[in-house]
Amino acid sequence: MAKNISKFFFIFFLFFTKTVLASPLEGIWTGNFKDSKLIFEFKKKYCLIKIIQEGENIVEYEGQYEVDFEKKPIPLNIIKIKNYTGGFYTIIKFSDENNIVMSKLSNRKRIRPIEINKINSIFLKKIN
Repeated sequence: MAKNISKFFFIFFLFFTKTVLASPLEGIWTGNFKDSKLIFEFKKKYCLIKIIQEGENIVEYEGQYEVDFEKKPIPLNIIKIKNYTGGFYTIIKFSDENNIVMSKLSNRKRIRPIEINKINSIFLKKIN
């Protein structure tokens, strides 16, 4: 009986840990990059990106995302984007629970930056 209970908790921990860890990313994050304002809205596995350019031109991308909190730096993949062929790939680092530093987005997984530096960084603040 005790073996069955310990097996249950082991299986529960293995399969549900990543779901629990994904929750810090959920919410609305905003920041600036060059002349554009960026808004990222993360829900369970869904992501909406709004890019508001200087002339009030708004571009939206809607897709799914994958994140692996076990790796350092944390890879973030935005895939299956409705109005875009391909995906966006980046790395993130939490400064605290309300601030993220993100590398600029790459459209290819293999050319995603391997580290965040001053040249390629985007600072995002959680607003909701």
